[in-house]
Amino acid sequence: MINHYENIPVSVPFNKIKIIADCLNVKVSAFFNDNGSSSDIEEIYIRWLKKIKRIKNLAESDRKEINRHINTILEKNNLKKSG
Repeated sequence: MINHYENIPVSVPFNKIKIIADCLNVKVSAFFNDNGSSSDIEEIYIRWLKKIKRIKNLAESDRKEINRHINTILEKNNLKKSG
């Protein structure tokens, strides 16, 4: 599975990241380039996962709207970085 996630350009589900981290005896934060402490990073993941679970229960049209909004913000950020 590790080979699959390293070589296939997909998003790795958080639960899979956690399983891989546990198998390798490292913290989840070891997979990410971040200067924050691992406890700060794990707290952020927990907060986002809770939000994602709530979003999953919304109507499809609302989920699509949230996705469009996130994509717009990310694209805006990319343009700032490249411009």
